Amino acid sequence: MKKLFLIPFFTLISAFALIPATAYSHPHVIVTYDVSFLLNEHGVHGIKMNWDMDEMFSASLIDSFDENKDGKFDANEIKVIENEAFSNLQNYHYMTYSYLNDKPNKFFPAEKFHASINDGVVRYTFTLPVKVNAEKSKKTLEVSVYDESNFMSFSFTDSIEVETNNNPAFTHSSNVKKKKVKTVYDTEESRNIAQLVFNK
Repeated sequence: MKKLFLIPFFTLISAFALIPATAYSHPHVIVTYDVSFLLNEHGVHGIKMNWDMDEMFSASLIDSFDENKDGKFDANEIKVIENEAFSNLQNYHYMTYSYLNDKPNKFFPAEKFHASINDGVVRYTFTLPVKVNAEKSKKTLEVSVYDESNFMSFSFTDSIEVETNNNPAFTHSSNVKKKKVKTVYDTEESRNIAQLVFNK
């Protein structure tokens, strides 16, 4: 199984983390993503995302993991992808930042990982479990994905879905928040952040 590109990207990403951020004048992998907030009767229980890889990295993934060359990933191939080209991202919190009322919000290791191929583009789908109960006072949950080293570039589609379970008994609204932030290069950039506001 060929892993010429995958090894430096995922398995040895810790080695890249040791190199100063200024070493990456341009990203090596471009990811487009969307966000879904998963709700139940208690509040928010998960953050689901789709990551669409750029064409070049998709081709590397397909060449490395579609062993039977049928143009799709079967269950065994998906498991190998998860183990060899995804799970290590847990060490980097999946490049995902979550805030609850402007304070860091904890999420748990990714679940329900799936990989698929659509028109030559590889998509990762996974859920980050969270536990945020709805209360009478409004809560604001925010999610953004970025890599300050610029090894990976993440582009938010501005698509936010809210998946409910049995019509939870609280109100909610979602929107895209635009925020200017300072980068490790001491420059300013604008980020689009997925935001959910909810209360009982």
